[in-house]
Amino acid sequence: MTKRVAIIGAGGHARVVFEAIESAVSSDKDIEIVGFISPEDPTNLPAPWLGNDDVLKALCADKTITHFTIGLGSIAGGESLREMLFTLALEAGAAPFSAIHASAVISPRAKLANGVTVMAGAIINTGAKIHENAIINTRASIDHDCTIGAHAHIAPGAVLSGNVVVGSNALVGVGATCKQGIHIGSGATIGAGAVVVSDIAENSICIGAPAKPIQTSS
Repeated sequence: MTKRVAIIGAGGHARVVFEAIESAVSSDKDIEIVGFISPEDPTNLPAPWLGNDDVLKALCADKTITHFTIGLGSIAGGESLREMLFTLALEAGAAPFSAIHASAVISPRAKLANGVTVMAGAIINTGAKIHENAIINTRASIDHDCTIGAHAHIAPGAVLSGNVVVGSNALVGVGATCKQGIHIGSGATIGAGAVVVSDIAENSICIGAPAKPIQTSS
């Protein structure tokens, strides 16, 4: 059965998600990108605009779409529009679709939940577990036995050594590096280029080398 996929979101990240799916379509003819769902109709989309969130139930009911993927990045501070939209699409009757770029290197012994996004050049090594709706962004590296929580975002170029645990809704920023065995709490934000050498509390915002908290959100 053909998977008829809608991308929820229509900004730059959503267009990169489109290209990740597009890279896999050539080898899997049972995937069709139907279009984008967003509050407004952008002008530079590579596929049709389907309407705003209110159309989800109708599109699922008539099988215009059967699957969805989230095309938004993260909001710092533990808020998760991604999680909200993921739940909304599930409730509408769509199934989560994993957008995985053909150039990503993924161990056959890694476990990826439904609805994950893995961008071009990303590496996911043996024993890693990636939970639902997480983003492993461009050229990010996830080493052995790491766990990435639901709705978390590992930003472009971030490097996680072995046995790192990233909690749900956390953001590991562009080019950040995490020492092996570190635990990053749910909702935490790690700034771009940070070097994480000790555990990070939930909902904290950390920057620097070594990374230190500058704020804990309520």
